[in-house]
Amino acid sequence: MSWSLVAPQLAKDRPVVAVDLAGSGYSQYSERYSLDDQSDLVLGVVEALQLDKPTLVGHSLGAAVVGAVALEHPDRISGIVFADGDALPFDGREGEPPAVASFIARTPYALSLYRLGTHWNWFPRRIFDAQCGSVCHGLHGAKGDALVDAWIRPLRQRVAEEAMLDTADRPMLHLTPEQVRAIRVPRAVLWGEEDATGGGSREGAERNLGHPPSATVANAGHLSMVADPDGFVRALNGLLGRMTPAG
Repeated sequence: MSWSLVAPQLAKDRPVVAVDLAGSGYSQYSERYSLDDQSDLVLGVVEALQLDKPTLVGHSLGAAVVGAVALEHPDRISGIVFADGDALPFDGREGEPPAVASFIARTPYALSLYRLGTHWNWFPRRIFDAQCGSVCHGLHGAKGDALVDAWIRPLRQRVAEEAMLDTADRPMLHLTPEQVRAIRVPRAVLWGEEDATGGGSREGAERNLGHPPSATVANAGHLSMVADPDGFVRALNGLLGRMTPAG
């Protein structure tokens, strides 16, 4: 969804696949929600579009997905970028959530709250604004509200409701620090300057990846590609030419 502001620019000169875990809402939910399933979906897109060894950019939780592809299919890609995500679980989300979380997620009240949150753009717009940081260039002007509506509309579909509530009480998809350290393909880190906790630890991502090339999107929060689309593209393009395999 939020990749729509930068994807056309990124694809001008090289094959790039952008990944996060926010479903579109218009596809059938298969009830399969493992890291292998997600990485298979990414590879399916690569095959369907006949892309020759693209660079995978994983934002937030998507960092774990591109990391999994790099571990299992390093010969299919040119490299990976962790964007505002360290591929590790948040504290307390490594294993099965408490039983009460599963119970709440499967009550009618959870569905009602979900629908209230997605039916109007007022609440999602404030989430986007808060996650942008000091600037939110991608949502400025008359097109901002229309973009939020376009991003949120798929989440109002029945299949999206089912998927969101079904996965709410599952463990967070993640890699272990040892797995991240085992990644050998060319890699880089891209982070919003003001993103302190949204996708984990920037320092942890850089350390576990062996201190690869790293870039910052100034004045941006967790949604760095929305906060400053042009700045995000410039930073990423600068990284792509400096990525090298792990030593």
